[in-house]
Amino acid sequence: MFTLLARDPALIYVQSRQRNGGRPPRWTAAAISRLRVSPRPLLAAAVVGVGALVPAFVGLVRDGQVIAGAPAWLKPAKFAISIAIYCATLSWLLTLVRGHRRVVQTVGWLTGVALIAELALIDIQVLRGTTSHFNTSTPTDALILAAMGALVALVLVAALATAGLLIRQRGLPHPLATASGPVWSCRSSA
Repeated sequence: MFTLLARDPALIYVQSRQRNGGRPPRWTAAAISRLRVSPRPLLAAAVVGVGALVPAFVGLVRDGQVIAGAPAWLKPAKFAISIAIYCATLSWLLTLVRGHRRVVQTVGWLTGVALIAELALIDIQVLRGTTSHFNTSTPTDALILAAMGALVALVLVAALATAGLLIRQRGLPHPLATASGPVWSCRSSA
């Protein structure tokens, strides 16, 4: 039980603040200062995700349309929240990568542009009054579904590249360094 608590990122953060005289740990301050060099489309996607919540919430309140048994604007709201959180987190993780500047920028651009496009396609389908996923009822719906699948495949490749970059990094903050242990064990057993 004690070892599980010792690996809790929140507890480590609090202990680091206590050791630093109440100041945030150095790795946190460094990550925040490096956030400004993070790929701009990734940060833009996080901002777009937050901004897309406004019309989604207005649609939830004002639009009584139901698609597949759920309020029409529920899916865009969920995707907007998840895309904003994902892009902000990935942006922070990419600040921990030393070197590989071109790969980091490519991952950020691919992910940011792909997720903004994904969000736009979901909103387009809601405005058309139809489902966005697994919908091949018309050629337009099939084309949108194929585009969404290709975009998600790009995001997956970018996520795998990010994981590979992070696994190879030395000197990561303790919570990330211990989280990569199971990844190494899975990798070495393959």
